[in-house]
Amino acid sequence: LPKLPEGAAADRRALLYVLFEAFDEPLPNEAWEPLLAGPLTVSTRMPATSLSRMLSDAAAAKRIGETVMLSLLALGELGPGGSDPTTLVQVIGALRTIGFDKEARALAVEAALGQGV
Repeated sequence: LPKLPEGAAADRRALLYVLFEAFDEPLPNEAWEPLLAGPLTVSTRMPATSLSRMLSDAAAAKRIGETVMLSLLALGELGPGGSDPTTLVQVIGALRTIGFDKEARALAVEAALGQGV
C-alpha cells in the first residue's frame, strides 16, 4: 500500500487495518496517523441501528442461525465487497462470537479482495 495514502488507497488501508483489528491484531496509532490527513467524516450505507442491535444480541446469546441470518442482512445486497468497514467488523465479530472463525476469515478475505486490497 502507498506510504502516504489518498482517496481510494486510504480507504483500502483503513479497511485492511480494521480487518486486522477484527481478528485481534491491533495496529499502533502511528499506522493510523497518515489516514488523518484525509476526510474525517464519510457518508456510507450501513444497516439500520435495529439490525445492528439485534445482530449483537443474537451473537452474545449464541443463537447461531439468527446470527448468520442477521449477518447476511447486515451485509445487504452489496455483500462483503461493498460493505463499509464498521459493518464488516461487526459481522466478523458476531461470527467469531458464535465460533465461526473460519467463515469470518473467509468473509474478511472476500471483503478485502472485493474492495481492491
